[in-house]
Amino acid sequence: MIKRLELLLDEIAKEPLKRKGLSEKELEFLDMLGGLNTNVEDYQLYLHYIGRLNQIMNSKYKGR
Repeated sequence: MIKRLELLLDEIAKEPLKRKGLSEKELEFLDMLGGLNTNVEDYQLYLHYIGRLNQIMNSKYKGR
């Protein structure tokens, strides 16, 4: 699962910014993270990947 999350982050970073809504890869990423959010032991991992996604999205908006 971690490898897939990393791959999705790389793909999301390369995608152009959409004006509205989330891309298919962003939705898949968030869906996978949803499982981590429900388990107390995985919460730090969840926060790590949400933070990484936030950095990627901020860099996309900054470059716009």
